[in-house]
Amino acid sequence: LRVVSTDACVEHVHFRAGWISPEEVGHRAAAAALSDLAAMGAEAEFVLVAFVVPDAWQPRLEAVAQGIGRVVREAGARIVGGNLSRGDTFGITLTVIGCAARPVSRAGAQPGDVVLVTGRLGGPGQALAAWMSGQTPREWARQRFAQPWPRLAQGQRLAAQGVTAMLDLSDGLAADLGHLAAASRVRVVVDRTQLPCGPDCQTDEALSSGEEYELVATLPARDWPALQAAWDTAALGPIQAIGRVEATGAGEPPVVVTP
Repeated sequence: LRVVSTDACVEHVHFRAGWISPEEVGHRAAAAALSDLAAMGAEAEFVLVAFVVPDAWQPRLEAVAQGIGRVVREAGARIVGGNLSRGDTFGITLTVIGCAARPVSRAGAQPGDVVLVTGRLGGPGQALAAWMSGQTPREWARQRFAQPWPRLAQGQRLAAQGVTAMLDLSDGLAADLGHLAAASRVRVVVDRTQLPCGPDCQTDEALSSGEEYELVATLPARDWPALQAAWDTAALGPIQAIGRVEATGAGEPPVVVTP
């Protein structure tokens, strides 16, 4: 089945030019767009790119394009078209097209499922906080903000192993679990002690840090040992069980984080 998504990256909204290089701007925009395919368990095929370019950005555009191209090539996709126009604020809009045998939505989580998350969290939020306070972020945190990678192989493996719901972490773990809980009409209980924090990151940062582009998914608990074994064999990086899905009751919060 074909899957399609569109994502925008706008200066002063998603980044500031002084924080990251033009190539990293392109890299980040492509990764964010392709991450939507990863969240559906899809393989990336085609990309269309539209630019809005102020005069000040014209000398930087080639480097931006190189950053986009690097991520698109790594994803196994190709750029097939797009648009270029002038404007007052620099922006990139990417439309990504892929295919999936069984697209996964955020609406299928069931009570009794385990909640899984890939990667190590907290870096992008920590980098952003440092820049906003006039400081230099730690290198790991800066890299996680400037050069994320879409978890396409991980998403395809999770889909093949039968996850019931999945989405990528763009708004932050707590917020995105809220989106999943609302779509699935369930409650998610997170064990704070199981959160996979990055170097020098705290659990609150792991919960709130946006634009991680890792994946969070739900899976019947009985299937978790088999997925974990297959995951380790495939060397797909960290994955952690961080909580469970429960039935929701009237007036209950959609996401609960235990002490």
